[in-house]
Amino acid sequence: AGPRGPEGEAASRLVRGTEPGSATLPAQVHESRKSVLLPYVTDQAALGTAQDGTPLLMALRAASLLVVPVDDGNASYGALTAVRSASSGPFTLAEQALAEDLAGHLAVAMRVDQMFRARAETAEALQASLLPEELGDVPGLELAASYVGATRRRELSGDFYDVFRTPDGWAVAIGDVSGIGQEAAAISAAPRHSLRALAHVHDDPADVLSAASRVLLSGAYGERFVTALLAMPEAKQAGGFRVRLANAGHPGPAVVRADGRVEMGSGTALPLGLLPDDSVPHDTGPGGSVLDLDPGDVLFLYTDGVTQARDEDDEFFDDRLADALAAIAGRSAAETVSAVTERLSEFCRGDYRDDITVLAIRVR
Repeated sequence: AGPRGPEGEAASRLVRGTEPGSATLPAQVHESRKSVLLPYVTDQAALGTAQDGTPLLMALRAASLLVVPVDDGNASYGALTAVRSASSGPFTLAEQALAEDLAGHLAVAMRVDQMFRARAETAEALQASLLPEELGDVPGLELAASYVGATRRRELSGDFYDVFRTPDGWAVAIGDVSGIGQEAAAISAAPRHSLRALAHVHDDPADVLSAASRVLLSGAYGERFVTALLAMPEAKQAGGFRVRLANAGHPGPAVVRADGRVEMGSGTALPLGLLPDDSVPHDTGPGGSVLDLDPGDVLFLYTDGVTQARDEDDEFFDDRLADALAAIAGRSAAETVSAVTERLSEFCRGDYRDDITVLAIRVR
């Protein structure tokens, strides 16, 4: 739109507020996908009329008109219209060729934009389907979770988490599929649903992980593997919860005691789907395979995007996670998740190299 200045801006607003009807020249060019060059305009209704009834050509003081289709060879996305005043002279065939070339580039850009939009919408829908819409309402426990995608890439994540019922109570799972992209995200549905199903067959979390590993090894998942942590909380008669844990190469977990003490677990065991060995041991959290939580204690689960986050000096957040958790002891599950993600964002200035998934379980 132009020329610059109040007059040009007023004309632009007038044009933007007018919908080109089917009888206008731009609509006909869009439909026929054939350019029209009018060195001298005689039909003042060629561009339609504004809301006040003024013909656009008259409002634009146009004497010459050029309309070319925005066409990529397969589809027309609209029309590119140029008007010129009498003092500037009529449009020429050379200018029509230039306009058609520009419109062709514009059409390709619009087609690519539509493709990326469609891909992004598909990716977002797929990612949303891999994360629960809401966490289960587990009696005696507060649960909160957060997922933030990596900022350095727009690929899908293999992170997943889940909270589901078992025959004897509840289970909480968190995991990460190796690699990125739609394939990794799609594969993350396999361990998530496998853990759900196998938890109804096995009552020990380590047995559930071993069985899930066999499921992954029997599938056509290539060389991808999965880190996973499975926790099964059980309410104690004396108060608090006893949590049975099994970890297959996944970070953590961390326990934040109500008095501010923080106990960090490890994840050195082999991930799921890596080796065909049923006897692969699965590491557990602090305190062994069984962990006791008192009222106010928080079990904090996370993916490696948290520990691998870096600041401008290439220092890892892993070295500061325990201190960050200790500083927010005593808060609710939702406040814990919010505070950690906020500190993490400040640490790396919002530059996430990997997806960030955290889940907090607090005893009421």
